[in-house]
Amino acid sequence: MSEKLAKPKAILDGSFLIAVYFIFWIVVTVVLPILSIGLRLYSKESDTMHDHTPETGT
Repeated sequence: MSEKLAKPKAILDGSFLIAVYFIFWIVVTVVLPILSIGLRLYSKESDTMHDHTPETGT
């Protein structure tokens, strides 16, 4: 009886690992670049807001 339950459980565990693998790569390829661009733009904006030196046109 336990042999019959072992195979479906192994398939379920394998499916779970594959799902975690795909979710990981979706996060790496989509979310991290968006966060990187957002943080870069935020740091530029905060630098320009805190920089009170007048711009000299040369």
